[in-house]
Amino acid sequence: MLTIWRQQRANRVGRALAVSGIFLASIATIADLFWSDISVVATDIILLLGCAVSAHWLNREDRPKYFWWPAFGTFWISSLPSFWTTGGLDSPFFGLGLCALYVIGAVMEPEGRSPYYFLFALAHIPVFFVIEKIHPLSTSPNIPILFTSIITALLLCAVYVCLEAMLRTENELSLEFSEHYENIKKAESDLKQREAQLREAQSIANVGSWEWDLRADRISWSDELFKIYDVDPKTFDHSFEAYLDRLNPQMREKIESIIQESVSTGRDFSFENTISTSRGKRDIFSRGRAVRDDSGRVVKMLGTTQDITDRKRIESELTTARGELEARVEERTQQLAQSLEREKAAKEIAENASLAKMQFLANMSHEIRTPMNSILGFTELLKEEGHSTDQFNDYLARIRDNGSQLLHLIDDILDLSKFEAGNIPIRKSNFALKTLIGNIVDSFLPAIKNKGIHLELKFAKDITDSVFTDSNRISQILTNLLSNAIKFSEKGEIQIEVATKTMSDGLHFIFDIEDTGLGISLENQQKLFQPFSQGDSSVGRKFGGSGLGLALSKRIAEALGGDLKLQKSVPGMGSHFRLDIPINPAKENVVETPVPEEKHIEEPNLRGKTILLVEDSPDNAFLISHFLKTLGVQIDLASDGLQAVEATKKKTYDCILMDIQMPGMDGLEATRTIRKNGFQNPIIALTAHALAKEAERSFQAGCNVHLTKPISRKELIQTLSEQIRSPLEASL
Repeated sequence: MLTIWRQQRANRVGRALAVSGIFLASIATIADLFWSDISVVATDIILLLGCAVSAHWLNREDRPKYFWWPAFGTFWISSLPSFWTTGGLDSPFFGLGLCALYVIGAVMEPEGRSPYYFLFALAHIPVFFVIEKIHPLSTSPNIPILFTSIITALLLCAVYVCLEAMLRTENELSLEFSEHYENIKKAESDLKQREAQLREAQSIANVGSWEWDLRADRISWSDELFKIYDVDPKTFDHSFEAYLDRLNPQMREKIESIIQESVSTGRDFSFENTISTSRGKRDIFSRGRAVRDDSGRVVKMLGTTQDITDRKRIESELTTARGELEARVEERTQQLAQSLEREKAAKEIAENASLAKMQFLANMSHEIRTPMNSILGFTELLKEEGHSTDQFNDYLARIRDNGSQLLHLIDDILDLSKFEAGNIPIRKSNFALKTLIGNIVDSFLPAIKNKGIHLELKFAKDITDSVFTDSNRISQILTNLLSNAIKFSEKGEIQIEVATKTMSDGLHFIFDIEDTGLGISLENQQKLFQPFSQGDSSVGRKFGGSGLGLALSKRIAEALGGDLKLQKSVPGMGSHFRLDIPINPAKENVVETPVPEEKHIEEPNLRGKTILLVEDSPDNAFLISHFLKTLGVQIDLASDGLQAVEATKKKTYDCILMDIQMPGMDGLEATRTIRKNGFQNPIIALTAHALAKEAERSFQAGCNVHLTKPISRKELIQTLSEQIRSPLEASL
């Protein structure tokens, strides 16, 4: 830095030195042409040339470091004649000339070697002292040369001391200036860095700063603020009025009032506003603070403005999301509450169902054990001796009736399971409705007479007797309803009314069955048609019954396209049930024919036929063999499927009676294997499986017919006769 300082000083002083040297040398040359000799004029010209060379070097960008030496050298050369002609050491010009040489060298020297120029100037004194001794130059012989030499030396030393002190001071000042300059440069660099950081921070945060000089009415903006307002800095109007024009017109008066109040009171202010830019509407947030002078008067306003468009959008989205989340939470809470309610209801339903099933099992146990007790009991009586023919026949009839009752109960359970599984066995045909209902009523006449109940049957005038639907299912429903009415009525009457009603889907028959019996409570009415439940367990214990009748009847009615409802029931006053069934008129007239008396059917001639009976139950094998022994057929027995397969390999049979559920190889697997081995004659499935899907499995395995146990001798013989006579025709 000090070297730069000296070079700058040399440049500036050297320019003055060269210019003044050219000027003075030119004047001296002109003057000496008139008053001096040619040697003096020559030195003047040399000085002029030296100053011109230095001036030329000074104006060049690649000027030498010692560009001033030509001027300095020619100044020294031009001084020598003056020293000589003006009296040498005795001349005042001699000391001044030496001081000038030293001062010029010391001031112009960029490396700080000023003592060298001092020694150079001081060396002239002894040189001229010697010259004075040889060739006196002094114009004042009274003054000793030594004295003038000492005075000149002292003058030169004094100038040296002063100039060195000045140069040292200059060095110190330059060092201080250099340090200060470095500090300024560092501060300036830090300031620029911080300004850059501030601009970057403002850009990141979308925050711009502003300053308003109230006295000059001049507003200054940062670069970021120009971006926020989308304003070109070159066309920016710095007035406060122009700032107000950029605001939302609807907010202008309010914002101006806020700012003026801050100017008056000196309090800080803030406000939100919406501005229009090329990017559309932008939301901004401004803050301001008043700056006072020494007298306390507000002279400036400083503040910031932030673009909060994205923040407002995010806040709006968060508000919307919060609302949606709260709605979803509320919805989910409601769903959970509903789920809990459903779980609670399901739990109650499950508990009630479990209780109903337990009650149902208890009822089933009672309903099954009652006829079984009769069957086993009368079987024990038959083992005793001494019975008359009438007693023997009575015991057999009772055993058969209880067996039929037990079979009817099993059929009801199977029917209900079919309806629950969606396998609804409905078989429609033409029949006489009045005859069907009359037969049902006639079957209950003994029970009605025993209880002393009056039964009234009414048919509407427009009743069509010939109808097309499932007569067995209609009979099953009406039988259940009439049976319940008789069972739960100790006295009074039962009314059955049959009418027709035209609905949107066609003609419907309405069956109304009313009794004056026990009635049903409101609580029990809610579960009246549920399976595995009974209206009142105490009533069930008193009157018996499985509780399947109404549940099965409702499902049959729905399968027929109608419905079964409880119209009204009052405890102690009776119940009113209504069966609504769509019934189409018969496709042809139904002619009533008297029921033929049962005749003895001649047994088919199967003598000589061979039958393989596959049965794992010895009792069932004995019973079936006993059924067939009068036909003259040959029966071979197999206790499982594997024995049946081996038997068919050794012998060809006219028919096979195949049980399905057996240990080891079951009947279905045995049938498939036998068919695979080439057996073509009939195979009859004889099993306790009564569901439709079980029959389908039998047919798929290769059976021609599916018979369910228990089976009567008549049905078994008829099926055997049909299959053995024409197995292909019978299977079709």
